[in-house]
Amino acid sequence: MAQLIFLISILCSCPLFANVRGSDLQNFNPNPNGLGFVTVHPSQTLAPLQLNASAFINYTTNSLAYSTVSGAPNNQALSEPNDRLLYSNLNIALGLMQGWDLGIGAGFINAQDIEDSNFLFSYGDTGINDVLLTSKVRVINNREWGLAFVVGADFEQIKNNPFAGDDVGPSFNFEGVADIQLTPRLLWAVNLGYRLRNEGTAIPNTGVTPMSDQITYSSALAYKTSDLGSALIGELFGSYPVEQFTLPTDRQLSNLEFLVSYRWRATEAFDLHGGLGTEGYHGLGSPDIRAFLGFNFRYGFAENRSSYSTEPMKVYKPHSLPPEKTSVDSAPDSDQDGVPDPIDQCPNTWAQNYVDERGCETEKPISPPYE
Repeated sequence: MAQLIFLISILCSCPLFANVRGSDLQNFNPNPNGLGFVTVHPSQTLAPLQLNASAFINYTTNSLAYSTVSGAPNNQALSEPNDRLLYSNLNIALGLMQGWDLGIGAGFINAQDIEDSNFLFSYGDTGINDVLLTSKVRVINNREWGLAFVVGADFEQIKNNPFAGDDVGPSFNFEGVADIQLTPRLLWAVNLGYRLRNEGTAIPNTGVTPMSDQITYSSALAYKTSDLGSALIGELFGSYPVEQFTLPTDRQLSNLEFLVSYRWRATEAFDLHGGLGTEGYHGLGSPDIRAFLGFNFRYGFAENRSSYSTEPMKVYKPHSLPPEKTSVDSAPDSDQDGVPDPIDQCPNTWAQNYVDERGCETEKPISPPYE
């Protein structure tokens, strides 16, 4: 019930389209399928017909670009923030088939508080910023590492935006995703992509040329602190323009941010996230301080097994094990797949995936499960 109230409150606070003079960089974009990290994509996909719904609310200070056209001093300072933004992200993702999921999300400006707005590229109203479609295909599902590709289309909803221009078209994102399980509890991922921007015509009297294509990059480490999947997460993400463009501001044209967060997995179906971040350098859209809260809720089916399914774990009793050797069942199980370490031939499988009698991942049961 609490998550439903939270979701409704966010939707009700964003009834209007934004009439803005702001940046559409959207640096903070939660991963729609809710697996692995917060903003960085893992190679994992949702199981077929498994659904994930998520909502994040975000508070930033000094994230708006300051215009240098007037020559007036910049009032943005870490100790005394000049501008504060509150915005939110809503996402839904669905597993379509094994190794393929699809997500849709939207970003909203909920509120802004500005002490001196004379020379800021600021938002003129609250409302929806963009709608983002995302599709991920996992092409390699190794026991220790994975590889996936992500394609996205971002439909701009901001009006009067000099960073995008008039009559702007959708932006298309292409990303490669690689991750590796360094230890049973430590996962590392890297994303590298290209953002193809269909910028519009320049808006007169702003001094801004619409942004060109960008190279995007991100990386993350997640350390699992509980068998259920709670984790301490560190992330960085940024972008770099392919071509230079005119921008009368003291900020750099590229951006880089750092995040530290904690994911508390209350149940296999429900996560709570909270974290803090800051700019790596003074780039477009990068805040002095970022704080966020959010949740993921998953729903799936037993026959569509994934490492984040809501169904109880099922593993297989090794048939080759003599009755007198069953004492190994009390031995340690480092990767939490239900097969004890002394007989586990695949020691780094994802926790709670289907495994065979050797402890190696398999798509479907090969014998009646032992529960």
